[in-house]
Amino acid sequence: MGGTIRHVVVTLHGIRTRGEWQKRIAPLIAQHGMIPVLLDYGYFNIFQFINPYSRDKLVKWLRDEVAAVRRDYPGSPVSLVAHSLGTFLVARLIEEETAFSFDTVLFSGSIVNTDYDWSKYLDSYRVKYVANYMAKKDIWPALASYIVKGAGRAGVDGFESTHVSLFQHLHSKYGHSDYFNPHTFKELWLPKLVIPQRQVIETLSGLLVQAKTLLKTSPESGDCHVRVRMFYNAGDTTFRQFPGMHAATSKEVRYSEEELDYALTRESALGAVATCPPTFQAAFTTTPTEWSALDESQPTNGRGDLIAAVSARLFSISQPDAPAIGMVALEVLEAGDHNHAKQAVGAKPLVPKLSEYVVTACVGIQALFPEN
Repeated sequence: MGGTIRHVVVTLHGIRTRGEWQKRIAPLIAQHGMIPVLLDYGYFNIFQFINPYSRDKLVKWLRDEVAAVRRDYPGSPVSLVAHSLGTFLVARLIEEETAFSFDTVLFSGSIVNTDYDWSKYLDSYRVKYVANYMAKKDIWPALASYIVKGAGRAGVDGFESTHVSLFQHLHSKYGHSDYFNPHTFKELWLPKLVIPQRQVIETLSGLLVQAKTLLKTSPESGDCHVRVRMFYNAGDTTFRQFPGMHAATSKEVRYSEEELDYALTRESALGAVATCPPTFQAAFTTTPTEWSALDESQPTNGRGDLIAAVSARLFSISQPDAPAIGMVALEVLEAGDHNHAKQAVGAKPLVPKLSEYVVTACVGIQALFPEN
């Protein structure tokens, strides 16, 4: 087939259903210029589920279907969105068919074992990015782990693997199929499919390395921690944290659940509500970057250990004067029991260079955003 190479998104349902959710997300996938492929293996009951022969037959069926997608769309990146038994089949496929590689693998209601070695497949680039959406009130992963050999509780407990390109999110009130709603499709899943997650994450990780190296050159700020997060334009007056687009130089500075769901408004960014550094106003202005080093005269209610912050806006390459499409923010945090004001003084001379790093990272990242 000739023409433009387009991203293919393959969806796969679970047992005791024909995947009604697939039909609802397909138009959204198509609206974003991607090709939806809705796989349907029919109604699969609980007795078929516990039969290893029936499951093996489905794995072979999935292999043939993915091979057909590869033939029909040669050269196109292929992502997989799977639910329940579909996650089990996809995990088996990745494990057994080494010729296949995938862009993003997105799981919901996963019944895969928690010890599944995603790091092996992510390190080898057989899979570029994994998003695992968990539900605390989901009873099916536990049940599956008891009755089916090789099944597990990843849909509740998460995967044990740790990798910068493995994103996991737990909803405390959701059950097995509660992610199937318009908010999830639009705000959580589509960004994972539209934007090349692995490339953005690697750019952000490189930014962290640069920042940490620079901070080590200053005796007064050499033991600081650094974290970086990316926001996207959710409306003219709101920017939301990009799901999974966050990283830090140590586990101690990982983000709270509230921060990961942080909505940056024009009022808070411009200082009316002191919940974030005033540097974040870059998202709402045409100024290429804003930077500052904080001290005790510039307190923030967000984090008391924040001592410096820089940010730069992501803008449309074809319309640089249009409202920003996103923003990258880098924050320097205290690493231990140090004098806040003294460390701010130590970081202040380095902030312009940190700002330069952020701007450079933004130039690379904005090229990955599709032009509407």
